[in-house]
Amino acid sequence: MGCGWRTARWTLSSAVALELQEPLDTLPCNASRFTLHASRLNTMESEQPPPTLTNPRFTLELEFVSSLANPYYLSHLAVTYPNLLGNSRDDDNGSSSPDAQAFAAYLAYLYSYWKTPEYSQFLTHPGPTLRALRLLQEENFRRDIILPQVIEGLVGVNLPEPPTEADTAVADNQPDGPNGKT
Repeated sequence: MGCGWRTARWTLSSAVALELQEPLDTLPCNASRFTLHASRLNTMESEQPPPTLTNPRFTLELEFVSSLANPYYLSHLAVTYPNLLGNSRDDDNGSSSPDAQAFAAYLAYLYSYWKTPEYSQFLTHPGPTLRALRLLQEENFRRDIILPQVIEGLVGVNLPEPPTEADTAVADNQPDGPNGKT
């Protein structure tokens, strides 16, 4: 029996299964979560079909890159899959693992076309999404994203404070014109 879909989260194994056009139950649960290589990504970039919401690969990648706008999702990735972001407990030699290199190439591939107007028009939050993709191009950021202070810094940049009830009441009582008259 395969891994199947995880509750309300896209896993990297589902992205690989979609790319291979194989059902998830053909991938073993303990398989590497990310197996695409940079050479394959270069050919995929040139073969990228025009964006349509009926294309399963497009919708999967749209949901994944949209999730990257959420700093807490980035934290989840860093904690759950530290090897993909270059954080390894046994990282004595300082070199990135093959999984981290492949994931970095995948992020570069995503950024290369999601920053174009043809694709960015589908993003609900293009600013934070493209900022996260751009930051994820940097190896230091991918390693540091596991730190809580980095996440809190991103939260401060991306999420404005929601208006309180008092702010809403004050705004409702404000006069419309510059002299208080409409």
